[in-house]
Amino acid sequence: MLWLLQNTVLCFSAGLRLDLYIEAYGLTYLRIRALIWMGVVAIGLSLTAWQILKAYSNRWLVLRCATLAVGVLYICCFVNFAALIATVNIVNNKTNANYLCDFGPTAARAIQDAAKATGQPDYIWNTRACGFQQHNIDGWRDWGVRKWRTHV
Repeated sequence: MLWLLQNTVLCFSAGLRLDLYIEAYGLTYLRIRALIWMGVVAIGLSLTAWQILKAYSNRWLVLRCATLAVGVLYICCFVNFAALIATVNIVNNKTNANYLCDFGPTAARAIQDAAKATGQPDYIWNTRACGFQQHNIDGWRDWGVRKWRTHV
C-alpha cells in the first residue's frame, strides 16, 4: 500500500512539475499526452489501492482499468488538441507564427479567436500567411464535422 501511495504522489508531483514547464515554455502535444498519461496512471494506482482495501477480485480491477482506458481514448477523440494548444499558447504569449502554422487548418479558427480576445491582430494575418484554406460549405455534400468545426 505504501508503494501505491508513493507512486500516486509521484504522479501528482510530476504533473505539478509539468505544469511549471507548460507555464514557462508553452503547451505542446507531448506535454498534453504526458498529462493524460499521468492522470491515467494515478487513477489506475488509486483503483489498485481501492481493490486491495476492499478485497475485490482481479476481474474487478481489470474491468475498471479497461473502462478507464477506453473512456480516455473516447473522450480524446472529440478534443481538438491543435486548437487547445494554439489558444493556450497565444493567451500566454508563448508561441511564434511558425509554430502556429504547424498545427494546420484545425487550429485556424482558434488562432483567430484567441488573437481577437487578446488583441493581437498580427496572428490573424499569420493564419492566412500559413496557407490555411477556408473550407467552403456550399451544400450538404460539402458539410462534415471537421469542416464545420474548423470553419473560419
